[in-house]
Amino acid sequence: MIAHEMGHWRHNDVIHGLFYGMIGGFIVFGLLTFLLKPWLPKNSKKPPQLWAALQLALILLLFVSNPLQNAISREMELNADHFSLELTGDLPGEIQLQKDLASTSLSDLSPPSFIVWFSYSHPPALARIDALEKEYP
Repeated sequence: MIAHEMGHWRHNDVIHGLFYGMIGGFIVFGLLTFLLKPWLPKNSKKPPQLWAALQLALILLLFVSNPLQNAISREMELNADHFSLELTGDLPGEIQLQKDLASTSLSDLSPPSFIVWFSYSHPPALARIDALEKEYP
């Protein structure tokens, strides 16, 4: 478990995550500005409907960007898993760790691929085990 977290440190995942988040924030707010500009009144008074439109647009943009955010996160997790295995060299231990984590958290071992694509920030346990076994048979 510590070796996995060391993998995140080694690959600068926190820095990359913050960087991607900032870039994503600029993109989202740039799109919001572009989409809502025609509806903005020319005077300084903002109607209440503007706040509702802003919230709806933000929710929709975040809904659309969710799969991309999760794909990046899943890739970081798999890289940290591989680093952990390189560091420990203990494939059976890594597999048992994934099984124990899945059991403790009551994870779905084989969720539908659409659900994983859309909403999983971490790969499912079986996908992680398969990736580890493919790299280190």
